[in-house]
Amino acid sequence: MNFFMTRGWLWVLLALTMSGCATTVHRAGDTTVSKVLVKENASRPTVVLVHGCGGTSPHEHWMKILDVNGFNTVLVDYINPRGFSTICDLNAPISIDKVANDLNDVFGWVQSQKWHAGKVAVMGFSFGGSITNTFTDTNNLRAKGVAVNHISQLSRIISVYPLCAIGGFVEKSTVPTQVHFGLKDYWTPHSVCMTDRLDKRNYEFIYYEDAMHGFDIPNTSTQVNGSFRLQFNSSAFELMQKNVIRFLN
Repeated sequence: MNFFMTRGWLWVLLALTMSGCATTVHRAGDTTVSKVLVKENASRPTVVLVHGCGGTSPHEHWMKILDVNGFNTVLVDYINPRGFSTICDLNAPISIDKVANDLNDVFGWVQSQKWHAGKVAVMGFSFGGSITNTFTDTNNLRAKGVAVNHISQLSRIISVYPLCAIGGFVEKSTVPTQVHFGLKDYWTPHSVCMTDRLDKRNYEFIYYEDAMHGFDIPNTSTQVNGSFRLQFNSSAFELMQKNVIRFLN
């Protein structure tokens, strides 16, 4: 395990290799803890970040955003340990239920750490948002054989432009859930997620004008799968940060 001290903060970094040899912070099934950012000699609430189809790197900046606002962060990796570098073509045999089971273990691990205090929150992006969507219904997960003893103790769920075609919302979430959509996101359109049956008392849906998929990822402007665009939007990103911190607090 490699520790890096910077201005009183403790970075715990995991360097994954394709050979399978790595210094492991924590491994849960086929999911690993990729990076952890905590404050030295302090206990704080923790947010677990669940990446999208392109891996962990597009979301690392959220660790520092949450850090300066008083939260530890744990970034997990559920595709590299399964032998993939990307699953954006959606052809990779990744089981949402198996990842959910792995993450239940990660949540329990977080709760056992000295640097953690209080309950755990989770924030998932795109395909990762589809995974975190399933945490709104622990009864359904339990029926599928997924362990939910730690999922059921989550304090907040944040889902960012989720792919609801493979992981949608239940009618009534048992956990306060905040969802972020870009209104010009044609890869994971918000319309697929919304039904008239949703009980919105535990949901907060936030829409960003002129925002495409990946609007919160700085320096992003690219085409994916030939027809879908990822585009950073600074104003949407700034507003999203305020919404996330308000919700977590």
